[in-house]
Amino acid sequence: STWGHFSCRMADDDDDATRRIVASISTEFCPDAVEFCPARGREHVVVCANYQLVDGETQTKRGRLLCFDASDPCVAEPSFAVDTGAVFDIKWSQGGEPLLGEVNADGHIVLYRLAEGVALERLTMARPTDDPVTAALSLDWSGAGEPELAVSYASGALATWAVREGAELALQRQWQGHEFEAWIAARDPHRAHVVYSGGDDAALKVWDTRAESGRPVAKITEHTAGVCSIRHSSAHPEHFVSGSYDERVCLWDVRALRKPLASLDAGGGVWRLKWHPSDASQLLAACMFGGYVVLRVDLDAGAMVVTSRRRCRERLCYGADWAPSALSCSLVGTCSFYDKKFELWHV
Repeated sequence: STWGHFSCRMADDDDDATRRIVASISTEFCPDAVEFCPARGREHVVVCANYQLVDGETQTKRGRLLCFDASDPCVAEPSFAVDTGAVFDIKWSQGGEPLLGEVNADGHIVLYRLAEGVALERLTMARPTDDPVTAALSLDWSGAGEPELAVSYASGALATWAVREGAELALQRQWQGHEFEAWIAARDPHRAHVVYSGGDDAALKVWDTRAESGRPVAKITEHTAGVCSIRHSSAHPEHFVSGSYDERVCLWDVRALRKPLASLDAGGGVWRLKWHPSDASQLLAACMFGGYVVLRVDLDAGAMVVTSRRRCRERLCYGADWAPSALSCSLVGTCSFYDKKFELWHV
């Protein structure tokens, strides 16, 4: 195989999750994001993004996207790979032809089309021309209407990009959202004009992209360290969650942002949060040094509780995603940065 540097083995973690592992695949670079394709008929496609520091002195970095077929019970290596910049985040578009968006350390947004089989075709790339090169840290797609991206940058800037015919990227608006790194930008799937952002300044902000003032609609200072994850509930229009380096997950009601409905210590910096695609009470969290956590969220009671936890031996858990329910109701894909491992396992 041309992918001889990949290997598949059962992991030897000390908890019950070991018995539920479908695949444990070593990667050449350090993986930091995992996303299942949500498009009907393509739910088996899962992409793992990678980031590698090649030369510490010159800060040269590179990256790679690895595509896997999660429906293959013996999956042991990627079906397809493409080299790119050092990737910080990836997200699939919602509705229509499935497009994968990537943001990387060179400040680029890169768009890919899902080709035949389990493969990606690069379509276009762009970055702001009036800004010094600054890493692009996160992106999110609009949930309805014309496709649009919200992007956050290491400079603290935020931007919205239109995705036009032929996958052309057009910068719509750019503004300074945070004092330090803007770790996360998230769209509201129910309100096309609303963008949420979180930064290393410990602020969580809500923006109305129709406004010209450049000021947030709301600034929330509940977290005590950098806010690095925000995820709106597709099933419940009024609710979203946030995660932070302060190791807390907070549940919010957009109608009352003075204090969270619930707050929970996740046991590690909360880098990514993902709602279950069909069970709106389940939330998956990648908690860096705290492993992977599944939470049960009770909106009526305003409560959250940890239902399961999986620790990683070398402990830096960045990427996590639920498989679409058409593929499995319990399968997740995760990746661990330092031990260079992508895994599929059942919660």
